[in-house]
Amino acid sequence: MLDAKEEEISAISNFCSTVLHVAGFHHSLQAALITPIKDRP
Repeated sequence: MLDAKEEEISAISNFCSTVLHVAGFHHSLQAALITPIKDRP
């Protein structure tokens, strides 16, 4: 029972980190598109 619970928590954790990663990538991509070329580092 405990193993199944740990797997479930692990799966939720992996899902959340994937969502955050994709959201962060989307945000930085959007910022790059919005930022004029002259203002880029």
